[in-house]
Amino acid sequence: MTAQPMVVVGYDPDVAKAHGYAIRFTAEGMPYAVKSGPHLTTGRGATPDNIVTGNCGSSWVFLYDVGALRYSVDTGFGLVSAAVSYSWAANVVGPAYNYTPAWSGALLLKTAWSAQGARSVSLPGTYSAKSSGTAVLATGVICRSQGPVANQAIY
Repeated sequence: MTAQPMVVVGYDPDVAKAHGYAIRFTAEGMPYAVKSGPHLTTGRGATPDNIVTGNCGSSWVFLYDVGALRYSVDTGFGLVSAAVSYSWAANVVGPAYNYTPAWSGALLLKTAWSAQGARSVSLPGTYSAKSSGTAVLATGVICRSQGPVANQAIY
């Protein structure tokens, strides 16, 4: 698995309009968001170690051995501006093991989100976790992470 940054992959014009933005296009046909209503307060989200950063935010995943063939996975993202919704997953793979917890929902104009989960495995060995997902910003920007990656020996 290779770590990849979060990058803008599209715009949702309905979300942009609902939050006071409009989608415009450059002469080259590239879309961008412009303010068309009241200004939203924006800011950066969490910035832990081991993050992967792109042009619309940062995402992370941590994989921990908690003993007795159990692991804990922590994942999340921080965005450059407020978001309205998200869809997220953290795929964990290892010896004869493949599990993907997933989350989604409203963000209520927050700029960061995180989750944690723990599970048991049946075999010791090296396990890998990769997070991926999208967040729809209030500007209509669809921000996608194609994954930070973490590796950990689980015993």
